[in-house]
Amino acid sequence: MGQHVTLDLVNISRAAIGEALVRCGVEIASKSFCDNASLTIAARQALIRETFYGLDKANPQAPGHLARVYESSLGVSLKVETDGCVALAPSEDRRAHGSFYTPQELVDELVAESFARLRKVNVRLDSRSLGVTFATRSLASCLGGNDGSIAIHPRLNVSILDPACGGGAFLVRCFEEMLRADPGADRLELLRRHIYGVDLDPLAVETTKRALLLAAGIQDEDALAALADNIVTGDALVEDAGLSDAALNIRAKFARVFERDKPGFDLVIGNPPWISYSGRHGHTLDPKRKAYYERHYDTSGWLSLHSLFVERAVRDLSAGVTAFVVPDQIAHLIGYRALRACVARHTLLARVRYWGEEIFGGAVTPALTFIADKNHDGPAVIIGKDGQESTGVFNGDQSWSACGGDLLERLLAQGESLGALVADPGVHTGNCSRKLIVSSADPSYQSAPILEGKQVQRYRCDAPAKWLRLGYQPTAGEYFTIREEECYERARFVIRQTAGFPIVGPRVGATYFRNSLLALFDPQDGRDVRYVVGALNSTLMRWVYRQMVVESGQRAFPQVKVGALRKLPVKSIRTASERRLHDEIVNAVQLLLDGYASETFDSTHMEAALDRAVYELFGLRDDDIAAVASRALA
Repeated sequence: MGQHVTLDLVNISRAAIGEALVRCGVEIASKSFCDNASLTIAARQALIRETFYGLDKANPQAPGHLARVYESSLGVSLKVETDGCVALAPSEDRRAHGSFYTPQELVDELVAESFARLRKVNVRLDSRSLGVTFATRSLASCLGGNDGSIAIHPRLNVSILDPACGGGAFLVRCFEEMLRADPGADRLELLRRHIYGVDLDPLAVETTKRALLLAAGIQDEDALAALADNIVTGDALVEDAGLSDAALNIRAKFARVFERDKPGFDLVIGNPPWISYSGRHGHTLDPKRKAYYERHYDTSGWLSLHSLFVERAVRDLSAGVTAFVVPDQIAHLIGYRALRACVARHTLLARVRYWGEEIFGGAVTPALTFIADKNHDGPAVIIGKDGQESTGVFNGDQSWSACGGDLLERLLAQGESLGALVADPGVHTGNCSRKLIVSSADPSYQSAPILEGKQVQRYRCDAPAKWLRLGYQPTAGEYFTIREEECYERARFVIRQTAGFPIVGPRVGATYFRNSLLALFDPQDGRDVRYVVGALNSTLMRWVYRQMVVESGQRAFPQVKVGALRKLPVKSIRTASERRLHDEIVNAVQLLLDGYASETFDSTHMEAALDRAVYELFGLRDDDIAAVASRALA
């Protein structure tokens, strides 16, 4: 085997990986001609192999370095220029695979929490295996962990699967955990008996095998064969060979795992590809594959690869624990209701942790980790981005959020949906934005000023900066939507859409507004629209919104949706005391609207008075108010 090291293995960077890939490509291209795609694949394989031998197998970070090289190599490709030189080119492989390096902090926690659950179950299993009954928890503690559990031992036949193993980060960490519990075990045998992985990418499979060998302290090419039946290339979601050459019958391939008294893997863990086939930015999908998913998966309505992997795991593969990294949207978006119901139907939610959007560095979508356990007993633990813990029992398709507990339930019970009072009639420019929206009035067309979301703040509205060409006629293939003028006139107030909570201001200076603003119409039940404005802008409603809409806390383009606004509990007015508070809120809002017309206006006192009226209207106690204020304004 060649020993040529192409990387600084201490300071691995994407630039260095790109340079190393080019060097591998030059060497390959000098020996034989191949097209750009084949050259890229061969160079990646050579780079993984050389990195494997260049790493110090005694270094505990070596497997992670190898995974990083694999993931980074997917971001670039090679091309042979006309002069014969090999150069780097952009690659969509990483996006197409939905493959991104999983931060070690996240891997460590998910594995540790999963193994804690396996150990609890294995107190019972180990005592049966040894023919011993433990009369006390303290005796069990002497033989295992501090929590009275017994460390997982190879003879328990614990099986672990990552169905989209990528560079092998989760399997490596699981192996290290098992080795820590039984340091004298035969390491290759431990891998062969208990660690399993699948990936659609042959290079990911090779990387995982080599990473596992490094974790075992083995740097021998022949040892790869020992893992050939454990870490395999295939499509973990498809079993129909007529649909895909990579189709894989996991039950047949890993028959030993499914022939046990309790068929299936004790732990299915990983970070499946984050690829959505739904929505405006969805990836395209072959119609035959789409039809297959719809026939074989209950969660295919809002189609995404990560939701299919979750369903496959809890329904077909896991006999115990399922632990995944997924976009946090699955916990609360309506489109993922079927997935949440599927989890509730096949297992029990045990733990959810929200990590936010910064855990993956450049990734924009916030992440969460969840653990579902068929042996779980009790409520689930929910950990927010701020580290605060709460608990809840989740049945059916309800969102995975503790939602502020008793206080939120009390508030929701008092309010009524805004219903048709909020709507989304804003001008949708379709594919004609530059032709419809101009910086000044166009005398050749009927034009009108138009408001955009950035002009609207709480209780005020800046002057419009753009004009709408009302007289523009679309040509073939062009489309846009402008509603009747009366629809816009009815909305005296508008709600900013790009925000983490409701921001309501007056529609001033223009009749028309873009779809970056939502409409708020006047109630017809005796409530003043200014009362609704004050309620939506209040600190209390900001807190409610943030409790109910998990993605509201993300920094990258949070969206206020009509459906979420309609769930907010804005009270009807029935009693004299409620009418008094209604009128106080209306007066406060009018003073704020008038005051913001002045550049020197200080709104602090008036907004505090409005908040007090809203708190009193909903019957909040002093401790409720303190909790709301501390969380809503954080």
